[in-house]
Amino acid sequence: MSCAQIVDAIVIFSSFAIDIVFLGGVTGEEGQKAVAVLVVLLLWRIARVVDGRYMPLVSSLNADTHTHNHSLATTVLGR
Repeated sequence: MSCAQIVDAIVIFSSFAIDIVFLGGVTGEEGQKAVAVLVVLLLWRIARVVDGRYMPLVSSLNADTHTHNHSLATTVLGR
């Protein structure tokens, strides 16, 4: 399990726990702090989803570029 996966698990479980604790509503300064934490955790989760969708595309493009460069070098250099 990678470090990012461990952090993801912590973020998901802690945000779920905070949601459950404040299910009845949030009031006062305590509630504002909880909402701020939930916003940060939500932003982390959004970033991870975007990263999960974006990285396979980048990997695929890098593999295509490497294949193209290799075939070009073979053609030009005759190797």
